[in-house]
Amino acid sequence: MSVYKRPGSKYFWTKFELNGKRIHKSTKTTNLTKALQWEAALRTQMQRVLVGLERDPMKNTTLREFRQRFLDEIRSLHTDRHDTQDFYQRRYDELLAYEGFECPLSEIDEQRIDAFRTWKQGLISRFGRTYSTVSVNRCLATLKRSLRLAYRWQMIDRVPQISLLKGERQKDTVLYRECEQEFLVAAPQTLYTCALLSIDLGLRLKEYLALRKERIRLSPAPGAPLGYVEVRAFHDPLKSHFSNRDVPLSGRARQILEQASKNSYTETLFPIPKSTLQHQMQRTCRKLGLEGLSLHSFRHTFGTRLGEAGASAHVIKQLMGHSSITVSQRYVHKLTESVERAMAAMEEANRKVGTIPAHVPVQDTGWLPPNSHAASGLQLPLAV
Repeated sequence: MSVYKRPGSKYFWTKFELNGKRIHKSTKTTNLTKALQWEAALRTQMQRVLVGLERDPMKNTTLREFRQRFLDEIRSLHTDRHDTQDFYQRRYDELLAYEGFECPLSEIDEQRIDAFRTWKQGLISRFGRTYSTVSVNRCLATLKRSLRLAYRWQMIDRVPQISLLKGERQKDTVLYRECEQEFLVAAPQTLYTCALLSIDLGLRLKEYLALRKERIRLSPAPGAPLGYVEVRAFHDPLKSHFSNRDVPLSGRARQILEQASKNSYTETLFPIPKSTLQHQMQRTCRKLGLEGLSLHSFRHTFGTRLGEAGASAHVIKQLMGHSSITVSQRYVHKLTESVERAMAAMEEANRKVGTIPAHVPVQDTGWLPPNSHAASGLQLPLAV
């Protein structure tokens, strides 16, 4: 009998094999007669799908119907990264705004994807301009990930080829030292404080806005003679659990935090809206003629300067709170002078411990490897 009750389950289950495929499902009923009817209906449906009289229900799922299952998978993979969950939810909803995707997943092909790309590039955003290359590519990347999941779950037979747009600007702009003083002088006080602390401590914007007085440790500690900042979650969770870290203070960062702690009467040291800092950043950059800078550039500047100072990828990972060493390796710059200094130091260390013996001519040595031609007395013919 292919219908049975599993131990610990109140429902009847069915188990059978059809065309080499093993089927094992719950009937979602406690009535044996209804369970047998459910199994018979399932067998009939699968037979009709097999001979092409009916579409496979699994392969008839639309992009809209697949949304919840996709987001549940993202939440299970990124349980402590709420920003990542929100990102995929927003991008997926942008995909659903396109009428061409109101179809089964199996019908989403290269032609539909190209049409979506053109449609998205022609839209006007709420800022009164067309969507950037980055925005379009993030939607395409979300679509690609969802289709790969559908393929893994056998809901589609193939994943269409999805090509991202070229010309995407990477967030790797830094504030060079020769421009730093000019920028800090031109910046308003709130932006000045944010920029300086982010450059010296490598804080994310959310981490900066969540700084609290009790997280500032001004007493010396091992590796932090001027004190350190405890980066911890506040009302909003951090990007990931790797973000929890202690960052040593620089001289000017300590001075600013000391003053802010004395004058603070709120939960956070810097109660200022994120949008205010963004607008101040835009105005300051326009005033100085700086292009490509954003609030995130200060954190990238911190990582870049660590790399230039010779910090290893593991040190950068610890100070910046990266989740992967791969991200930290971007900041380990392969500068010619740094490579030369490192190789010279290793060479000097090798000579001190005697691991590089002086060269001894063959005819003066008292020992030769047993299998060498000179030890066996053989003479090799000269090369012509």
